[in-house]
Amino acid sequence: ARVALARALATGPRLLVLDEPMSALDVTARQEMRRLVSRRCAEEGLTLLLVTHDVLDLTALAEEVVVLDRGRVVEQGPTARVLAAPRSDFVARLTGTSVLTGVIDGKAGAPGLRLPSGRVIHGRPQDDSTEAADRGELLSPGAPGVALVPPDAVALYREAPEGSPRNVLTGRVTGLERSGALVSVRLELEEGQRLSAAVTAGAVAELGIAEGRQVCCVIKAVQVRVVARRA
Repeated sequence: ARVALARALATGPRLLVLDEPMSALDVTARQEMRRLVSRRCAEEGLTLLLVTHDVLDLTALAEEVVVLDRGRVVEQGPTARVLAAPRSDFVARLTGTSVLTGVIDGKAGAPGLRLPSGRVIHGRPQDDSTEAADRGELLSPGAPGVALVPPDAVALYREAPEGSPRNVLTGRVTGLERSGALVSVRLELEEGQRLSAAVTAGAVAELGIAEGRQVCCVIKAVQVRVVARRA
């Protein structure tokens, strides 16, 4: 894989087309190749067309992204914006973001999403600006919407904690996977929707988290983004 990439760069191309170029490399080699391609593109003004399923390839190499699902464009725009606010399940899975669906409940200053059960997920205040309107992100109560929940916004408990956290849901653990220093816990909510949490291995042991266990999910409102759902 490295030889093939070196041969492509050695021809002095103006356009570089790469299809899953890092998939056959180990972690260290991938980092080296990303740095090499990024440097050559910057130094020589290369146009790069990259096909990948790896979010690290996107963040390191892509300024703009087009997301295809079954041959149809479902998202496109600046890479940072698309990854920060995914509208499709595919991009959400790439970034680890959970996408909860429902209807808008509230307004820009106090946005919320009403789930099918009637529970409301509260989010952080929205940008009430002309730019947000141009992107179609201003909220209309009663309209279809989504809540974007990053895994580090979700805390797990055996029972609901004391006090009055705004976003509390019950979930059943459907899977666990090691992700660096943390454990990714996959959950199915009362709603039938899916949520992911990132917790330490110590928390997994302390709480006795295992597949099939019911846990209390507390979601930090300040980290939740509520947006209109695109048709």
